Amino acid sequence: MKWNTNYRMAVAVAGITVAIIIIIAFFTTWFQQPATYTTGGMPGIFNSGMSDMMVYDMGFETTAVDSIKRTSGTAEISTDQKIIKTGYLTIVVLSVEESANALEDVAAKYNGDVLTRSINSYNDEISGYVTLRVEESQFETAILEIKALAEVVESENVDAEDVTQEVIDIEARLSNARAEEESYLAVLDSATTVEDILNVHNYLSNVREEIERLQAQLDYYAAKTNYSMITVSMSEDVSVSFEAGDFRPWQEIKNAVQSVIRLSQSALVALIYIVIIGGAIIVPLGILYFIVQAIIQKLNHKK
Repeated sequence: MKWNTNYRMAVAVAGITVAIIIIIAFFTTWFQQPATYTTGGMPGIFNSGMSDMMVYDMGFETTAVDSIKRTSGTAEISTDQKIIKTGYLTIVVLSVEESANALEDVAAKYNGDVLTRSINSYNDEISGYVTLRVEESQFETAILEIKALAEVVESENVDAEDVTQEVIDIEARLSNARAEEESYLAVLDSATTVEDILNVHNYLSNVREEIERLQAQLDYYAAKTNYSMITVSMSEDVSVSFEAGDFRPWQEIKNAVQSVIRLSQSALVALIYIVIIGGAIIVPLGILYFIVQAIIQKLNHKK
């Protein structure tokens, strides 16, 4: 009988334990699910008939926001090839000044402009460089026209960078960001509380900052691909000339004689300084020497 009683008690304890575990597991699962409310019973921003939006009971984290972030723009994405072309030329010309002016004409001819221009002269050698840009479609034609200005083309280098994929990616992200902005604006129109309005404005500020950043990148690529830059380094062809007006032998002789006279005058002035300054030092030293000698001789006579 005692064994049966103990057995029954053990079974009862085990049953109660299992029941408690089941109840705890049930309530744990229940409370882990996010509490959501339909728009019908939630005052505020989502009371305007948007029945598909669910709101968490804490903060402005909504499935509506998630759906906005997943919205894809329907704007047309450019599929044209985008190439950044850059040219470098080193040429020898008859006149750097005239060639620089001609390069300005080339830039204007192909709807471009000159970005930098510099002309330098050193030891009768004139050099310079000009950086210009032209329409991308006229790049090769402009290169040929610039080469026609040269006596010698010392070097030519053309770089072409394909940025089509980068532009397509930026355009897609920009389209999505603009669609997201429109969705936030639609939600903002339905906002009724200050907190909800501030929350939506925060999302709008972030997405508009992203739009500005992406648009700046597109503008940069547009400027680089619509116009191509060409940098031209120039030097003048070496020429030998003799101008009689600059060669005056008699004048050179007079200049040489004048230089000798000036040198003699400088030497004489230096000698005068040596005599005067040296005398001022030597005379006192001589007097001191004779005094010392006299004293020494007097002392010797006394001995």
